[in-house]
Amino acid sequence: MEHINLTAEVDESPMETNSESNKSERSSNPCPNDGVLRSNGCAHSSSSSKECAKVAIIGLGARGLNVLERLSAIYDPNKHDYELDVYLFDPGSSPGQGVHSSEQNSYLLINTVACQVTMFGDESVTDYGPLRKGPGFFDWAKQQGYRRMPNNQYLITTDETG
Repeated sequence: MEHINLTAEVDESPMETNSESNKSERSSNPCPNDGVLRSNGCAHSSSSSKECAKVAIIGLGARGLNVLERLSAIYDPNKHDYELDVYLFDPGSSPGQGVHSSEQNSYLLINTVACQVTMFGDESVTDYGPLRKGPGFFDWAKQQGYRRMPNNQYLITTDETG
């Protein structure tokens, strides 16, 4: 069950340059720039007496996604007297890659054993809200059909031939 009001859209408004101060500034749009995912605002606030809390997560790499997962695990609109509006900022072409862009050279790996990478906590995580069970990266990749090939590349397999 999704608890966070997060209807994401990409805002591709250009940055404007202020020639007086020689600094780049954002346009009057509250969340402009390529790579900015943002919610549609506290959509229900007009029909609700609840206040709106706004949170921004800068960077949607492993840590940013983990923060988003923790927010969605902890926040329950039925238990809190406010709505939660989450803004996600990620300049990458594919949110979630963080510094591990798929456009990097193939020899640049994440320097972590795949079975140790996960966005889900385990029993060692205490006092941080409810735990959500989920696969580690290695198990997820196997479930998605990724297989290690003889050339040490990981490719997704399909049922299609040819």
